[in-house]
Amino acid sequence: MLNTERLDFKLFTAEDRYFLYTLNNNKKVNRYSTYDSFSMERTIKTLTEWENRFGNDPIFNTYKLVLKETDEAIGFIALIPSSDNRTAEIAYRLFPQHWRKGYCSESLNVLIQAAFETSELDKMFIETDPENEPSIQLAYNLKFADYEVEDPHSGKMFYLDRAMYEQL
Repeated sequence: MLNTERLDFKLFTAEDRYFLYTLNNNKKVNRYSTYDSFSMERTIKTLTEWENRFGNDPIFNTYKLVLKETDEAIGFIALIPSSDNRTAEIAYRLFPQHWRKGYCSESLNVLIQAAFETSELDKMFIETDPENEPSIQLAYNLKFADYEVEDPHSGKMFYLDRAMYEQL
């Protein structure tokens, strides 16, 4: 299982439903989301979908981030593959009290490295709200580039491909 100096990456289980429900219903966490709340029913369905889709895949999965020092769950990161496992989306959420402490950068650097070194992945991308300056800065800090698309989503897109990664 992946980890960093300060964080353990743990696969979600059904017992994590209260944690995920609380995280996904935090108003600050949802500020840039397309939804305002997440029912417990939807939370349980999401956990089941993650387990069915990802199983125990060591790279393409959704990981609960846990502080090693206190065993406190602080959020999650995910690498969600396309159908051919050549492109993947990065997603992340942390409780506000853990923002700006480097946890996202720390965990995503490990995940990005593992993905490019142990899979056939060619490119990964991050989509964020154009007003979400901390996420935009995170993408740039991770060396992602602006992703220009002809039919842009409502979000701002960033990408990192294998060639770019190998030059880092």
